[in-house]
Amino acid sequence: SELNSSFDSKFFWVIRNPYDYVNSGLCRKWYTGSGGIWDAFREKPKTGWKTNTTQLQKIAWQWCEINKIIECQSKHLKNLRIYYFEDLINDKKLIVDLAAWLGGTDLDLEAVSNILNMQINVGKYSAPRDPVTGDHIFGEINLNKTEKIAFSHTDVEEFIRSNWKSSLLERYLT
Repeated sequence: SELNSSFDSKFFWVIRNPYDYVNSGLCRKWYTGSGGIWDAFREKPKTGWKTNTTQLQKIAWQWCEINKIIECQSKHLKNLRIYYFEDLINDKKLIVDLAAWLGGTDLDLEAVSNILNMQINVGKYSAPRDPVTGDHIFGEINLNKTEKIAFSHTDVEEFIRSNWKSSLLERYLT
């Protein structure tokens, strides 16, 4: 039975590029013990990690697990839309369409452009930013984009292929 058949519920799932996700996790030192307070609460397999599991594999595993859970749950939803993150960022009309579908009628292309230009989560610090300059309120300079770390996309792809089988992956896997 469909979970939201008796409710007027709407759900959307945004799938992020796995290579960007891994890069972000590497930059934030996930699964190293140096990833801040949240590192202790990060998802781990119920059986624990194999002794030779790399940081890259742990982050790729987390990406797979999050999306596998959502995919499994989404099979029971009647009002579901699936988006790829980069499509939303690159096509403002998609965001306006999504907002309208959700019931938000005040969002237009100009508003979306203004929101996207804020780039709230692009730096490596989470300190509050000045809304005008984008600089961190505590004096740090805005770091623009998260740095790109060199890692093997092939290793990520192989790991993902062995951990999540889905047609939704075709876009990212060669």
